[in-house]
Amino acid sequence: TRRVIRLWNQCIGQVPGWPSRPLAQLPRPHQGWTLPMSAFPQSLRDDIARWAAQVAGDDLSAEDAIDRPLDASTIRTRLHHIRMMASALVRKGHAIDNVTGLDYLVQVDNFKAAMDYIYRSRGAKPSEYLQGIAGSMQAIARHYVKLPEANIEQRAKTRKRVGPARKQRGMTAKGRAR
Repeated sequence: TRRVIRLWNQCIGQVPGWPSRPLAQLPRPHQGWTLPMSAFPQSLRDDIARWAAQVAGDDLSAEDAIDRPLDASTIRTRLHHIRMMASALVRKGHAIDNVTGLDYLVQVDNFKAAMDYIYRSRGAKPSEYLQGIAGSMQAIARHYVKLPEANIEQRAKTRKRVGPARKQRGMTAKGRAR
C-alpha cells in the first residue's frame, strides 16, 4: 500500500489528466519486539526442533513419543509463543547467549519475567491470549522438560493471573460483531 501511494503521488503532474490531490503516506508498520530465531543460540534452535519433532509425532516408536500428536497449526502457534518468551527474556536484560534451551525458558523466574514483559507489552490487561502463551510454556515444562508437578503449579498460578477473571463461553463480542 505504501508503494502504491508513493507511485500515485509521483504521477501527479507527470501523467496528463491525473488527479492533482496527493495521498498521505501511511506510517511505517510497527516493528515488533520479537527477535528472529536466527538471533538465538543454535542450542536453543536445536532443542526447539527436537520438541517440535516430538509433539508432531515424527517418531511414534520413540521412548518419549506422545499419545496424540499436535496439529501443525498448534505447533506453529506454540513455536511463536516460544519465540516470544525467548525474546521477552532478552528484552528484560538476559544475555541472548544464556537462552540456550527450552529448560531455560521454563525456569520459574525466567517464566515469570518473560510473562511480565509480554503482559506489559500488551497493555497490562489479562487475556485468553496471554493465558494461551502461559499454557504453552506450562505444557513444555510438564511434557518436554519434565519438571516436577510441584514446580508446574507455580506456572499455573501465573497462567491464572494473566488470564481473564472468567473463561469466555461461546463467541466473543468482537467475533459476534464480525
